[in-house]
Amino acid sequence: MKVYYAHTHTDKRKWETVQEHLKKVGALCEMYAQELQCGDFGRVAGLLHDAGKYSELFQAVLHQRQKHIDHAVPGAVLAHAFGSDSDPTVHALEVIIRAHHSSLQNEVLSVLKQALVGENRIVPPDGKTVSICGKIEFQELVKQIQQELEPELLHHPLPSLPPLEGSTDVLLARMLQTRMLYSCLVDADYTATAEHFDGEKQEERFLNAKRAFDSLQTYRDSIRKNSTSDGQLNQMRDALYDSCRRAGWQNQPGLFTLTAPTGLGKTLALLAFALRHAERWNKKRIFVVLPYLSIIEQNAKEYRKVLPDTLESHSQAAAQDETRQFAERWNAPLVVTTTVGFLEGLFASSAPGCRRLHQAANSVIVFDEAQSLPPKLLDATLNTLRELYLHYNCTVVMSTATQPSFHYKNHAQWAPKEIVENPQNLFFNTRRVRVEWRTKAATSLKQIAQEMQQQKSSCAILNLRRHARKLFELLRTSCAEKELFFLSSDLCPAHRQMTIETIQVRLKAGLPCRVVATQCIEAGVDLSFQAMYRALAPLESVIQAAGRCNRNGESKNLGKLVVFLPDEPGRLYPDEWYENAANQLRLMLENREVDLCNLQDVDEYYRRIYINAPADTEKLRTAVSQMDYQSAEQNYKIIPSGGYRILVPYAGKEELSVLFEKVKKEATEHGVTPALLKDASPLLVNSFDKSGIAAYCEALIPRDYRGRHFAGNAVCYLLDQKDCYDEKTGLYMADDKPFQNCY
Repeated sequence: MKVYYAHTHTDKRKWETVQEHLKKVGALCEMYAQELQCGDFGRVAGLLHDAGKYSELFQAVLHQRQKHIDHAVPGAVLAHAFGSDSDPTVHALEVIIRAHHSSLQNEVLSVLKQALVGENRIVPPDGKTVSICGKIEFQELVKQIQQELEPELLHHPLPSLPPLEGSTDVLLARMLQTRMLYSCLVDADYTATAEHFDGEKQEERFLNAKRAFDSLQTYRDSIRKNSTSDGQLNQMRDALYDSCRRAGWQNQPGLFTLTAPTGLGKTLALLAFALRHAERWNKKRIFVVLPYLSIIEQNAKEYRKVLPDTLESHSQAAAQDETRQFAERWNAPLVVTTTVGFLEGLFASSAPGCRRLHQAANSVIVFDEAQSLPPKLLDATLNTLRELYLHYNCTVVMSTATQPSFHYKNHAQWAPKEIVENPQNLFFNTRRVRVEWRTKAATSLKQIAQEMQQQKSSCAILNLRRHARKLFELLRTSCAEKELFFLSSDLCPAHRQMTIETIQVRLKAGLPCRVVATQCIEAGVDLSFQAMYRALAPLESVIQAAGRCNRNGESKNLGKLVVFLPDEPGRLYPDEWYENAANQLRLMLENREVDLCNLQDVDEYYRRIYINAPADTEKLRTAVSQMDYQSAEQNYKIIPSGGYRILVPYAGKEELSVLFEKVKKEATEHGVTPALLKDASPLLVNSFDKSGIAAYCEALIPRDYRGRHFAGNAVCYLLDQKDCYDEKTGLYMADDKPFQNCY
């Protein structure tokens, strides 16, 4: 009998047969899908996915005599033989096999029928040739499978998928189930292929929750022993930690909230909940989902002291081969990732985008700073997170000092359990700030600058970069450079981190320190000032700003937070939703002062925000109603695309100058790769300034893995003019007035 091969090798004796590959993928896919209660389905998907390689056309590809051959369609045709396309189980099998080297498409039936009857070997829209076509060729394929795999494989009924009971949106639930199954197949295929070429088995790295919790206890004891914080504050931190530890063990898997003030040690308290819960219910990993890269780096550093295998999974994480492999699969006991990466992954449609998704099943998922969930995508987000709990054995925790009242949202059936017995007491007992509301009349930035100068340590957070830059320039005329700092997204990550570290040193030493910032400082940045100034913003942003004031109870007196309306022309807010939320707070303030420590005031604010809030964007709702995977991915975007990455010449450390020159040389001479972009991430700034980029930057063109330049758009730009990057304020690319075109 003829031997058919699936993969080549430099050593001809090590070529992998189709039989070997299908059996490996079948076993892996079955193992992965067990977590979804779909093990038998996964085995069938794995055994059939590359059936199209049992063909002369595909064998010619391996010998470099053919190209543009589609080997995915034949496996999907065999899936169709299990029953009607209207059967959700059959349809899911067709869809995931058809897409295992491309992207999910809901409509596959017409292509499968054409291939089966032999009407058309050419597959639209990519124009590839189907490797097996027509009834005679498929009859031969069936014989091959019966001989090499399982004689009765195609005669047994297809194992049914679990019912999606209790789902709020059935179509959304079916799409997630299909993505999860697709993830199992893609990961099994990629992993088996990598093992063939590398000659090494890829081990799964699961959580040992008991050992990790013991390590956490030891680490936390050392922190308490060396703490210089207020004694009462430490007692409340202990109480919160103990509440989380107990709740993790005592509660069954479900949906939870953790509502607690900033500065009470939520980072480790959440880990205590997750580890105890994982130990009690045998969860295989923990995800910590955070909105900002700066917080991820900070928290991951903390978590590694407890769990050295902690994985950072985000666009700027380290690019070493081993780390990249783990990140591509989320193969780690503790994964720290971005809100964007995690949530958009739940709506992905491509094979690489969906590969790691199944790893989220049977895990504890913690959203820290949960107030940052995307407001225009809230229905789909909450319903999908609820699906993870209902059908994928996940526990989901929403943690924040400003817990959004999602139950007011018209379409969101959201009923989580609060971890802390009486969170209101925590807020009243940790009141460290008094608020001065200046929202009835506008205040000039000159006035704010004068007040900041009178404070030994002060920080102002503005809504717009042009306001922040103007205030910084006002302070620059009267403050020593060493006392004055600027933080915004115009600073590259390395610059921001070094600036924050310098600020921390000065604050700890009691030296004068004045900071002007945008929202990038609000969440998770461990800084504490005597006085804070916050331009009127949504209530959650105001409360986050309050968390940077007298954070550790350094002063026996209350710190001061001034909330003001900037006396500036033009727009005052970055977008419509932000403006609406700020105006709702302003309307509340017309009747009475809002107490940042009163959870009833927070609840009333969110009631106003959500009670009449529109449903998700129409395009996303249409995509779900049509089960259009690619359109759903395109329209579930937390951060609108359109910015441009710029490699900037920041030289705060010698190694950064070396990195800049290295990336510049590699990119200009050989083109850009994803790995090179990750290496460059400490020096990348995102900009929307098209005219500045055209005037001052050089386009960097990508290359593929073979080292060939693509023709097409730049993926990054090089700024090689040092006078366009300020050592204090970062990127500016205007001719006369550096700040005239900043938003």
